[in-house]
Amino acid sequence: MAHEIDMSNGRANMAYVGEVPWHGLGSELQEGASIDEWLVAAGMNFTLHMHPVMYYNPKINAMRVVDDRRVIVRDDTHEALSVTSATYELVQPRDVLEFYRDLVSAAGFRLNTAGVLRGGRKYWALAELGEEAMIGVGVDKMKGYLLLATSCDMSLASTGMFTGVRVVCANTLSFAVTGAEGDAKRHVKVPHSRVFNPAQVKAQLGIASASWHAFIEQSRKLAETDVEKVQAVEWLARVFGDAEKTAAEQDASATRTMQRVLDLFNGAGRGSDLPTAAGTAWGLVNAATEYLDHHRNERSPGNRLDRAWFGDGAVLKQRAWDEALALVTV
Repeated sequence: MAHEIDMSNGRANMAYVGEVPWHGLGSELQEGASIDEWLVAAGMNFTLHMHPVMYYNPKINAMRVVDDRRVIVRDDTHEALSVTSATYELVQPRDVLEFYRDLVSAAGFRLNTAGVLRGGRKYWALAELGEEAMIGVGVDKMKGYLLLATSCDMSLASTGMFTGVRVVCANTLSFAVTGAEGDAKRHVKVPHSRVFNPAQVKAQLGIASASWHAFIEQSRKLAETDVEKVQAVEWLARVFGDAEKTAAEQDASATRTMQRVLDLFNGAGRGSDLPTAAGTAWGLVNAATEYLDHHRNERSPGNRLDRAWFGDGAVLKQRAWDEALALVTV
């Protein structure tokens, strides 16, 4: 079975503390493990190098160098991961974990998961903020996290984002933060045309606490917003289908997706029977995020994780959140 999670050294190159991740892959670490321990357990203890791109020119019977291109190679497996411009700014796997060193030692953050995808082409780390809150009375708890991810194949800019995780089902949802300039943003992205500056990224992300509390307040409003059946069907069409078409007019793929999400909303989803989720806009959001995080038909758990965090799944989650918030004002 092909996994998007890197298996280059014969094991799943992902590490975690606490509960086994929903995809069931990775090596367990103890709370308080060092950055060096994380590097080894997550399979991030390799270095990327940029080498000249060469080709054989039969006219002169010699090798020629392509001046403006470089091939990126990892030093442990010697695999070529991508061909980029000569000015491509690499961010090493170690840099991703080092980003958290002062946050862990001085700001109360706790590393939670880290790992490598697609043979070393993409790598990330996730840390708990130390923030958690109940959406309603009972067990509907949310925890806050900071994710940093990047790539060496031009598929992802170096990206920092805050995300909330619903404990009962491990669904993930990014939330907006107020940056240093007072603007709300869900991501801070540094393209590989620029040098990655950790201090600058942290400053742009701003302080998580106020943004976290705003996110929780919005979530509670969603949990207090009842949704009629017709509203749920219309919401599904706006998020997963063609908003200009009725439910009956959607294509077969969209119809299957919408029905699966509706089933999760109507009781099949984890935590869907909680008072905060049953028949509410919050329940709709979590049906969508559960589908995208846990049930979407993919080749592997790693591929689903990749799309849910960085690809079209992240776009769909944002749309689900925005469309659910629109129901609050109806």
